[in-house]
Amino acid sequence: MSDPGVTEQLRAAAALLLQPPDERTSSILQSASGERLDPGEARQDFYDTFCIPRSGRYIPPYRHVMLGARELRDYWYFPPPRYNGGDGLVSWYETIGFDVSRLNADVLLTGPNRPLDHLGYLLAFLSTVARSTDENSELFELGSTFAEEFLSEWPRRYVSLLSRANSVYLHLVADALNEALDRVNEYFPPQAIKNVEDMQGETSGVVAD
Repeated sequence: MSDPGVTEQLRAAAALLLQPPDERTSSILQSASGERLDPGEARQDFYDTFCIPRSGRYIPPYRHVMLGARELRDYWYFPPPRYNGGDGLVSWYETIGFDVSRLNADVLLTGPNRPLDHLGYLLAFLSTVARSTDENSELFELGSTFAEEFLSEWPRRYVSLLSRANSVYLHLVADALNEALDRVNEYFPPQAIKNVEDMQGETSGVVAD
């Protein structure tokens, strides 16, 4: 049975990576943490960290980039994002009719040549899967396999980098992402699954928002 709480938590976590904080988001983060947020600074932190590679503060939220990242003398070095870096996700997204172009994302994070392995996309995909498990119980297996393959280890490293930033807003985003990843592990626990390719071909009819 689907859990609306999981669906909403994953959707909200994805939104933190895809949309600059508005007044409502800032208010929710402040209420949950007791920390004061400056709206202007929070928005600038969002763009500098998630959207603008030349900002000097950019931490690329892409799986293929983070897998190639290296730490040397307390500095992290990231390979440049590749527009086709997440093309292996196409068949997964098509399984449930998930279309990243329909997500509510900032204009700097949209377009036909954006890598499909953005952490916000991955969390939004699992949010859609979680919402649809009532209609098809096989989606639990799909979600577990997806999480194990695409959300193993590197997102925690990404969250750790956010938590080191000199930004109250990014610390709160890191906390929210950590909690969302915990929920992923609880709701879609790793398990050995056979014939995943067959399941991908047979599961259909669920359309993402």
